Amino acid sequence: MMSMSSVLCKAYTHSKTLSENELPRHGGDDHLEAVSIACGVVGGDKILAAKPESMAMLVSHITNNKRYGILRFLEELNGKIPILHVEDF
Repeated sequence: MMSMSSVLCKAYTHSKTLSENELPRHGGDDHLEAVSIACGVVGGDKILAAKPESMAMLVSHITNNKRYGILRFLEELNGKIPILHVEDF
């Protein structure tokens, strides 16, 4: 059974992806330009008092955590899971 937060996260991610896929089709002659930020995970190597949610997500497949289901959903939806390191910015 999925928690309510997982259901909301999946609904948000799905609607965001659908709307971003439709956006270029509605530009017409106005040459609408848009920037799309892929749903992904950002991690880094900073020492913090608590483990950030993004790091918990990145290691969820190793720790057998329920967050891994969200990563699998992103992979099914986008065909990949974008992962960035904080130094990539």
